Amino acid sequence: MKIAILGKGGTGKSTVSWLMVNHASKNLNSNNKVLCIDADHNMDLMANLGIEMSSNTPVFYKADKEIRALAKMPEIGRWSSYLDLEPLVLNYNPNSELLNKFIIPVRSNIDLITMGLGEDDIMYGDKCAHGLSGHLKYILPTLSVKEDDLLLIDSVAGADMLNYGLYYGCDIVLVVVEGHKNSIKVATQLKEIADKQGINLKFILNKYNPDNELIKLFKANYDKNIIGSLPLDSSVLELDFNKTSKEMVESLTNLYNKIKLEPLIPDNLKHENLRGFEVLKKNLS
Repeated sequence: MKIAILGKGGTGKSTVSWLMVNHASKNLNSNNKVLCIDADHNMDLMANLGIEMSSNTPVFYKADKEIRALAKMPEIGRWSSYLDLEPLVLNYNPNSELLNKFIIPVRSNIDLITMGLGEDDIMYGDKCAHGLSGHLKYILPTLSVKEDDLLLIDSVAGADMLNYGLYYGCDIVLVVVEGHKNSIKVATQLKEIADKQGINLKFILNKYNPDNELIKLFKANYDKNIIGSLPLDSSVLELDFNKTSKEMVESLTNLYNKIKLEPLIPDNLKHENLRGFEVLKKNLS
């Protein structure tokens, strides 16, 4: 299953991603794994997992040229031309040769890919920071992941990458919502965009307080789209999953069980949906 975590900045996206990754890793079968993709420019998930960025850290934005070569694309030009070609199938678990170059082992059943940010070729290059995820957008639909493996993307805050079409490669988008008007505003915006794109989007209520008036109203409007809630747990700040509360573990179990009931989208259909998105975008431009 392929999942993306979205929401307003500061709502706890990277913390929820960290919780879900750790919970999943403890409940997978022996031959299954979790692949985390830290596509957030702040790289908070990477830090939460205890990995420090260094000059030797492999960063996935540098895979652009290699993927272009594998796909027989020109070295420069728009990535949308990829959709006119036979889509690549890159495997995870066991890993394709290309993925192996960029995977950072975290634990025996957790791997990490980080998109990277902040180097000279980004600051002085010809791409905007969001454009550095271009190749991820196009290979994600057909990136081969076992049904019982988990691929989880911790992404840029807000609506940018949803508007960009990155999440056509995911089975479900999970939006983290807190009881604050700005968090709820962004969540509803994301829902409107996802509905237009035909993307399966669900909400997670983070630091859940059932007495919060804004959350009460949000639940009244979007109850069928809320897939779970996570309690306020101060022990999470220690980033030691073994110290999380019993209530948190139970909430994660309920959440994960509900997620597993969501339908999986065949990779070929994800690719065609992305192709349709690009055609529509081109016609509207």
